[in-house]
Amino acid sequence: KSDLALKNSLAQLRGTVLQEISVLRDKMIHHTAFIEAALDDPEHISLDGFTNELKVSIIEIRDRLKQLIASADNGRMLKEGIKTVILGKPNVGKSSLMNLFAGEERAIVTDIAGTTRDTIEEVISIRNIPVRLTDTAGIRQTDDIIEKIGIEKSKESFNKADLVIFMVDGSRSLDEEDEEILQYMDGRQAIVVLNKQDLEQVITCEEIAARVPQAVIIEASMKEGAGLESIEDKIEEMVYGGQVKQNDSIMVTNVRHKNLLELALQSVEDARAMPQMRQPLEF
Repeated sequence: KSDLALKNSLAQLRGTVLQEISVLRDKMIHHTAFIEAALDDPEHISLDGFTNELKVSIIEIRDRLKQLIASADNGRMLKEGIKTVILGKPNVGKSSLMNLFAGEERAIVTDIAGTTRDTIEEVISIRNIPVRLTDTAGIRQTDDIIEKIGIEKSKESFNKADLVIFMVDGSRSLDEEDEEILQYMDGRQAIVVLNKQDLEQVITCEEIAARVPQAVIIEASMKEGAGLESIEDKIEEMVYGGQVKQNDSIMVTNVRHKNLLELALQSVEDARAMPQMRQPLEF
């Protein structure tokens, strides 16, 4: 999907994840072998003070396992693309944003509300990040059966999204349709695009911030292409927080690997609890 995803895939082909797991496994085998040797030959091998050493090592292993598990979300995004949905009521500029990102007339743009009746998906690269961008039907009350189906698909896309771009017409006051969408936004990672800055504004950034405090607000004009770079900056910043830029970082992209790491983490947590429970080392 992107150069970064390719680099990560090649790194996995070279065995970077295997190498990392092998290091952790070797540490575990070393400690297990030492305990077994001490139990077999207590006269020559002492376990005095070993519990503290083991505790430190287990914590280090646990923390690294947590890092690998946490990388799985970024790995999935690199592999599949960040699921980003453009949401808003009809005729606020959603399709124009889609076309600007895609670099082509991917969606029909007219002054007639309700032009987009189905979800339109395009996989693009933003700042070397694969983005699975979905343009949705405008959410509003309608009697049109086809448009109703499109609106339901819009809501479904929203529920599955990693990131939501909510577009608002800054030249018009918030209405019931905007309010309905705002209710979905609670706690979601979102970018609110205050569009149509080329017209006289009646909505302020402060008004939006009061309603969606967790969102990033960007003033833009799709007609003039203004604000697109700021949106790209925020996508890069919000999705990865700079973590993926670490070229030497190892990311888990396989669900089976993630599940196995989680099982290993649980076992390590059990081992960490044993000394606190004053269990003998052979347990």
